[in-house]
Amino acid sequence: MAKPSCVPNTYNQENQQINGTLQDEKKKCRKSEDA
Repeated sequence: MAKPSCVPNTYNQENQQINGTLQDEKKKCRKSEDA
């Protein structure tokens, strides 16, 4: 089961993509899964 903290806010995804921070969220998500 995926950790809830690994899931980014869907309503913030569009803003994150504009700011280019969505990739950072994905990196954090991967780190959380590896940990």
